[in-house]
Amino acid sequence: MKSAVAPQPATDPASKLEARVNAADETAQNKDAAEAEHTDLEQLQKIATDLSDMMSVMRKGLAFEVDDTLDIPVVSVMDMDSGEVIRQIPNEEALELAQKLSDVAGLLVKTEA
Repeated sequence: MKSAVAPQPATDPASKLEARVNAADETAQNKDAAEAEHTDLEQLQKIATDLSDMMSVMRKGLAFEVDDTLDIPVVSVMDMDSGEVIRQIPNEEALELAQKLSDVAGLLVKTEA
């Protein structure tokens, strides 16, 4: 009667090299994704600034910005005479809710880890 032999993990140099290449590739992809996200945020900031500058030159009551804590675009409709914000999209309540949900999600991840 023949006994079954469990397959052994590959220990040849080619397999080790392939594993290192795969690990290096994954690290490079993670770094590229982080750099792309940072670049996207910088581009979003620049677009918001450019749009706000254009609206002020045109004397229109629109302001474009990026929320500092959530990194999302915010558009405000303003009264040009008083400078009062007539409407903001998303409004302050929505921004506060999104921040609280983000904080809760962060706490959940920390407790699971």
